[in-house]
Amino acid sequence: MKIYYVAADKGALSYWRCVLPSYYLNRKGLAEVAIDFSRFLKEYVDWADLVVVQRALGQSIKRLIEYCHMTKKKVVYDLDDNLFNMPDSPEYRIEGAEKIPIQCKEIMLMCDAVSVSTEGIYEAIVKECIDVRKYILLNYFDFTQWSRLNIQHDHFLVGWAGGHYHVQDLDMVVPGLKQIINGNKHVTLVFIGACPMSLILDHPNRVFLQEFVPVEVFPKTMAAMRFDIGLAPLFPTEFAKSRSNIRLLQYSALEIPSVCSYWGEYARMIDNGFPCMAVNDDNWADCIQELIDNKEKRQCIGKEAYKFVTERFDINKNIQIWANAYEEILNS
Repeated sequence: MKIYYVAADKGALSYWRCVLPSYYLNRKGLAEVAIDFSRFLKEYVDWADLVVVQRALGQSIKRLIEYCHMTKKKVVYDLDDNLFNMPDSPEYRIEGAEKIPIQCKEIMLMCDAVSVSTEGIYEAIVKECIDVRKYILLNYFDFTQWSRLNIQHDHFLVGWAGGHYHVQDLDMVVPGLKQIINGNKHVTLVFIGACPMSLILDHPNRVFLQEFVPVEVFPKTMAAMRFDIGLAPLFPTEFAKSRSNIRLLQYSALEIPSVCSYWGEYARMIDNGFPCMAVNDDNWADCIQELIDNKEKRQCIGKEAYKFVTERFDINKNIQIWANAYEEILNS
């Protein structure tokens, strides 16, 4: 089986959904894989049995899909966000955003299958009455890259890591974090990738912001920071319901206990037994404070969370699921 990924970019999006699975598909001898970023080559299309187009829109992608069908190639559209329910948040207010759901639906209908990162995205697709096969390809994780360094800090670190597209999520925790800072002189807040400006302005000596780093060095950066507590807020929208569980996997890979929203994939994990502090009714300060005060509980949750995610989400153990889905598409 020959698979050609047309990846959206060279960032985290393409890493988790294209680069990582292609590495394990190759390594396990389950497929030969080629990847291009933000473009595609006819020679690779001709070589492949299956073409995976990642979250791309526009006429050029439509022409690619038409060419694939003309040459008897199967096409999968890979989606990792609910593009039918974009949030009303500043970072998503872009020109032409109202056309994205229409374009996305048009391309999906042209493809042979759609692969998604969460059940929430599939549910959104069904609501749009798009007749696609259900191929749920979860965000399996490469735990071999995450070194659980035993780093000692002078201060107690409460942290968050992610990209810039989390304004509503981060705003949720600001009141609770200000309460934590005011009540705990030894606590420092650490943010990797983005940080609410009000926290930096009000507490410049208690907040540390590390700009976002390339995905290749992200595990080492996280390990070097080594939060004592990891925050995972999700603002309760339809869009957020479809976000993946990757943040919880990252924290757990380092045995960092999570304080997270009970929403979307996070809630799904919690319902399946994931150990964490689940926030209800905006009680962020209470949940964080409980872990600050109870070292034994922090360590226990961290160790159990590591065991939970490595048993269920290790891509090394589960890459056959991806291969089986692709094989089924090819044989349909």
